[in-house]
Amino acid sequence: MVNTIMQIQDLMQPMVEGREAPLYHWVGKSKLYNILHEDKMGAWWEHIIPEGNRKVYGNSLTRNKRFVYLDRIGRLTFDQGKLAQTNKIIPLDAEVVFDHTHGGIGIDGITTDRQKAQKSQYSNDYYHKESNIMAEEFVIGDIQPLHNYLIEIAIARSKTRYVMIAQEYAKKYGINIVVM
Repeated sequence: MVNTIMQIQDLMQPMVEGREAPLYHWVGKSKLYNILHEDKMGAWWEHIIPEGNRKVYGNSLTRNKRFVYLDRIGRLTFDQGKLAQTNKIIPLDAEVVFDHTHGGIGIDGITTDRQKAQKSQYSNDYYHKESNIMAEEFVIGDIQPLHNYLIEIAIARSKTRYVMIAQEYAKKYGINIVVM
């Protein structure tokens, strides 16, 4: 599990709020390779914003450094202030937006409303652990060039090929890299 490879100091730091706070995004192998190769995070995620039923495309990031998402091998850290200069960032309740986007069908496939959705994967009550608080910030549009916004790339030590790819990218653009 990803939690077991995270550095202890990560777990001890409080969550920072506001535009000066960094944002995080966990990536799997193929996504890590593709976004570093293209120097771009494409706007693939569709959200329907409940206020006004607006459909938007972008990238889901989190303010929670400890948020753990399934089997991801790397965590990208973004400068939120720089992102806000070129992209619109919308703070969202991921649970409500997910249910709204999917017509009230929760992540588990069961029809939900706000009261019944409290145990969804993005719920603040899920497992009652801080590592599962999404604290989502949705960045509308593509994030490119990616290197302009990245502060750090953290990657699992066991993924040697991907460590080398991330190290080359980080060196090329002067981005901090952490091998966990």
